[in-house]
Amino acid sequence: MATDADQPQAGSMLPRLVITAFATALAVALAPAASAQETSQDGAASYDDDTVIVSYRPQVDRPRALSLLDRVGVERTVERIASVDASVVRVEGDPAAVAEQLEASPKIAYAEPNVLFSAQTPRKPNDASFADLWGLRNAGQTGGRPGADISAVKGWAEAKVANYPASGGARVAIIDTGIDRAHPDLVGKTVRCQEQILPVLRTGSCIDDTGHGTHVAGILGAVADNGIGVTGVAFNSPLLVCRALGGSDQTGRASDIAKCIQWAHAGGARVISMSFAGGRSKTVHRAVLGAWEGGRPGGSVLVAAAGNGGFNVPMYPAAYEEVISVASTNDHDRHASFSNRHRTVDVAAPGAGILSTYRGGYTRLSGTSMSVPYVSGVAAQVRGLHPQWPASQIRKVVRRSADDLGKRGHDARYGFGRVNLARAARR
Repeated sequence: MATDADQPQAGSMLPRLVITAFATALAVALAPAASAQETSQDGAASYDDDTVIVSYRPQVDRPRALSLLDRVGVERTVERIASVDASVVRVEGDPAAVAEQLEASPKIAYAEPNVLFSAQTPRKPNDASFADLWGLRNAGQTGGRPGADISAVKGWAEAKVANYPASGGARVAIIDTGIDRAHPDLVGKTVRCQEQILPVLRTGSCIDDTGHGTHVAGILGAVADNGIGVTGVAFNSPLLVCRALGGSDQTGRASDIAKCIQWAHAGGARVISMSFAGGRSKTVHRAVLGAWEGGRPGGSVLVAAAGNGGFNVPMYPAAYEEVISVASTNDHDRHASFSNRHRTVDVAAPGAGILSTYRGGYTRLSGTSMSVPYVSGVAAQVRGLHPQWPASQIRKVVRRSADDLGKRGHDARYGFGRVNLARAARR
């Protein structure tokens, strides 16, 4: 079977010890220090430290109310809010205490501290290399177009996981070359593991002999907010890893891939990520149909690579109707030159120069293999929000929430567009 093989970019591989030290040195706490004017730790509203809003009752003689204001520590009136018949006054002491004393007077309709409001911008994870992950948040750091990303930070907020939990997400299977389970950014992520490149199953073994599977796993599920390395799209999802590809050419047999699909579905994978491509196979298609289960609630959402080479050809299993076929975009939101195009493409995702986990370290790779885990991660976050939705509904949301690129509507290069986690999570 031909594969969607991807290679490190020249000069991109960093020595393990160097990059580990580099990641540690760059780790920073992004949350600002708390101040008296921010929301308190118990969630109570905070307020301006020297003003109170006060409204007098009708027919109150304002000059005669001045003695009351003096007694409770009001210094002067700062401004009027005519639309609500209230005034802002400057006070000495705690505004909450002053407001309480004012409200006790029959001359006052109400008095309250001048409550503070803040823009609810989602917090980015503190992973040391997050700024290099243009596919998650493109600020032009690679010379690309700002905003040409999957809107991950906003999407995590929409998916209610912006506190970056390590668990609780939908179970995702990765069928690939295996995984480096000891990698610092992937420790504890793999809940089940199996090798299927031999005639006999080897449960519990999924050692990655090339690094490809580990790279895919990092894009999809690297631990978030741990101060090191990178961040996965579905960082809260447990991983099932089935090794069906191997060797220097990263190939795998249809029989082994079919068994991995069946194993993943039986193991409760709600999403199955397949960063490989090849020719038609009735055996693989039957396995896909079994896992899809007609798109019903018990079915798995299957995602696969449209293939590399820049050809206008269908590649499988991506081209099967039941599978989400993924093409690649670059940091300018354009079709990546290496990515295949075809009318069977469903969506596109970042795939050029993607930094992720590798055996013992981190590196950048390019290929539609890198785009697949972005889409699988989006599907996993949507499935985590709506666990009862059928697989067909998840697929529909992934397609319809994509940002339309290229020709208007569906096209062979981008499908329905580049995936957008924030829009998908709002559906």
